[in-house]
Amino acid sequence: MRLFNILINHVFIFFTVISIVPVALAGRVDPESYLPRPDELAKYKTAFDDPRSMMDGLHPSKFLPPEVWAKLQWDIDEMKSLWVEIIGFKSPDVVGKIAPEIKPGKYTYTD
Repeated sequence: MRLFNILINHVFIFFTVISIVPVALAGRVDPESYLPRPDELAKYKTAFDDPRSMMDGLHPSKFLPPEVWAKLQWDIDEMKSLWVEIIGFKSPDVVGKIAPEIKPGKYTYTD
């Protein structure tokens, strides 16, 4: 086990030295080569300061094929009637009848 730890340490040191040597030999890197200029910062900053939603121009009807978009459409009135058939009742008809002691509304931890 000790031999294994020594081997791992030597491999780590070897790869560390290999990665540092080219940077050391290349000399000092000029900060001007990787720091953006103020005008570049202002150009890219506007994308992050924009309060509009990023989804405004991305409505699915604009980029989906028409046949796919048609399959994703639904009729709300038809869905309401199907929901009543599936669960067997309308919510307003049963509110207050199953547990009349529970009144509809907002409850907090003190209640």
